[in-house]
Amino acid sequence: MAKWRFIVFITVVFGWTCGAANLSVKIEPSNQKVDESSFEEDQLDLVLRSGTNVMDRVYLYSSYGMANAKLITDARGKHYVLVRHGRGRGTHVREEFLTVFKANRRLHEVVRFPMNGPAGDTSDWEYAYTLKRPKTGGLKFNMTLKLTGKDATWFPEDKARTVVVE
Repeated sequence: MAKWRFIVFITVVFGWTCGAANLSVKIEPSNQKVDESSFEEDQLDLVLRSGTNVMDRVYLYSSYGMANAKLITDARGKHYVLVRHGRGRGTHVREEFLTVFKANRRLHEVVRFPMNGPAGDTSDWEYAYTLKRPKTGGLKFNMTLKLTGKDATWFPEDKARTVVVE
């Protein structure tokens, strides 16, 4: 009897380990309609798959239907999804955010922070970032503020910013 339990345990662990190696993410049009926007293309889903199996689906709003997602792995083998998405419509109105999800069997939002936005009638601000994967695990975003245009009147006070995700 103990031998049989051991074989079943090995199969379950091995099955999940193999499946985790095949993780992927994709942004797809959503069937869910939310009052946040009357534009159909703004309604999106972030979909986590293991092979062909859908593991999780999370609603995501992003104006103009513009969003992208990237699956990354930290130094300890934990999976994260980075999603860049925005809100607002019009010239120098749209703001973009970077949302970080932990990805295991489900997507769990960890942090969301602004990446760019309007700074004036003809100006914008944006954080350029480098991504580090510390040996201790997690992610570290080192960001530097850049301004474009000549009439910048509002922009983040932090010229340099660091966001750590554990």
